Amino acid sequence: MRFRVMRLPQRNVISARVLFFVSCCAACLLFQRCANMQPPGGGPRDLAPPQIVETDPPNSTAGITPKTITLRFDKYVDKRTVQDAIFISPALHGKLKFSWSGKTVEITLPDSLRPNTTYNISFGTDIADLREHVHLAKPFNFTFSTGATLDTGRIKGIVYSKDPAGAFVFAYTSAGRNIDTLNPAHTQPDFIAAVAKDSTFTIPALPVGTFRMLAIRDEQRNLVYDIGTDGYATARADAHIVSQDSAHNTVAGVVFNLALPSDTIPPEIISVKALTNNHLLAESTEPFDSTTITPVRFTIIDSATKSLLRVRSVVPSSKKTGVEIFTDTMPANVKYIFYADSLRDRAANYMKKDTASYTSFDKRDTAAPIVAFPFRDSTVDVNDSVLKFVFDKPVHKDAAQSAIYLFDSTRKTMPLHFTWIDDIMLYAKPDSLMSYAWYTLVAEVQKFTDLYGYHTKDSLVRIKFRTYDVRNNGVMKGEIRDSTNTTGAPYIVTLTNVKTKSLILYTIPKPGAYTATHIPDGTYIIEAFRDDQRTGKYFAGNPYPYKFAEPYFLFGQAVRIRARWSVEGVNIVFPNP
Repeated sequence: MRFRVMRLPQRNVISARVLFFVSCCAACLLFQRCANMQPPGGGPRDLAPPQIVETDPPNSTAGITPKTITLRFDKYVDKRTVQDAIFISPALHGKLKFSWSGKTVEITLPDSLRPNTTYNISFGTDIADLREHVHLAKPFNFTFSTGATLDTGRIKGIVYSKDPAGAFVFAYTSAGRNIDTLNPAHTQPDFIAAVAKDSTFTIPALPVGTFRMLAIRDEQRNLVYDIGTDGYATARADAHIVSQDSAHNTVAGVVFNLALPSDTIPPEIISVKALTNNHLLAESTEPFDSTTITPVRFTIIDSATKSLLRVRSVVPSSKKTGVEIFTDTMPANVKYIFYADSLRDRAANYMKKDTASYTSFDKRDTAAPIVAFPFRDSTVDVNDSVLKFVFDKPVHKDAAQSAIYLFDSTRKTMPLHFTWIDDIMLYAKPDSLMSYAWYTLVAEVQKFTDLYGYHTKDSLVRIKFRTYDVRNNGVMKGEIRDSTNTTGAPYIVTLTNVKTKSLILYTIPKPGAYTATHIPDGTYIIEAFRDDQRTGKYFAGNPYPYKFAEPYFLFGQAVRIRARWSVEGVNIVFPNP
């Protein structure tokens, strides 16, 4: 018998190929859907945070040595976020294994549980659901004990930060070690707590003992403090769990005020270029501490003749990160070697002697200096007690001061006290200005002369302004309560206007009743700290060598200050550590 091979029409071949392709795609999609459990589509958005609704074994069980822990969520969650958000105290040696089935995960523990030990497994707020990526509202703590009883000690508190998510509190036991020599950059914590969205934290399941604490934003999730990467804050004192009974097993009210990562890298000079025949720009990796920007820290040498070029003035650059240097006139097309030495950044990191080279060119700057006045003509509600002038280049200081006058509404001259912040910024402070009064600021701008003799033509600038009406100010009263101030340190109270972000600072010399006056109408965030370091700036402590932070306080809600009203009861309370 012979079989005849039949050739299908071309369009049927194409249809068969399309059908085969569609079938393969459908099979792949089905396989993928089975392999990765997905929430069903459709329906309204579910923005509720995921929750852990069931555990096996039950939470807070004693006398067990579990091989596995099973958790069931109320919705589908991102598996990766679960695996990245688990922290076990005390730490276990070995890796966890995860087995998923829908909303349930079985976690296999390494075979390294110690006898008579309470363990806490913390599930942090990085856990997110699969559909909307909504995070866990607060950390979930699962506790069990391999002994007959559970350790019930707790440390509770708050971590103040603009973004508390991703912050942790580490606790290190003093048992068997000298905690003064402990370096958190190398040693992982004995106990750990993730910080909740509302900035609170709880470290549960602690034994009796003394604990040193550190709050950090653990960017690398490696459970050590990475200098220059992790934001940090130390506590104001160690925590002591003195008993396991419910009346004495909790240390509450621990406060951390998270600081930015430490800057440990000294500044560097990136480049130097000539802007004119007497004006240079030296760009740097970060701003310099203005107190170190002086001509003596800069040396410029002609590379051919080895002669020195005189540096006449150095000021912070207003256009780039770095400094602008004003020198004697340079001839064109000369290569110079530039040296900068003993400069430091704002974090007090000193730069070693740095060098660069540049070539001069014949461009002259014959423009007169330009000054930015404190405010425009006819400005009202001026509330500054200092008049600030900013020049675009250095000027002769005595001549500039002699060109500025202030008159009251009767044409009486008001005395001014001058302070040069640097070679381009001049502050003029009147003896006193009356409230809600008109004044006239006069400047003979032709007297503003740069270092090379250039100035404007004869010109007189008059600026009228009216001062703020202090009758529109409010008053805030309260009490500072602090029973641990044994050194007589003062308190710095800061009011931050919610709308304008402007700051008002008050120094309160001692605990007790206080009155803050001259507060413009507005709503304010109230912060305070005890200035133990006597620097006027908050000290968040030091992780290593360990130094305790200054006590810090944040009032629980924004305070509305109304014009001509007194707000009372704004009490600033520093709890005992």
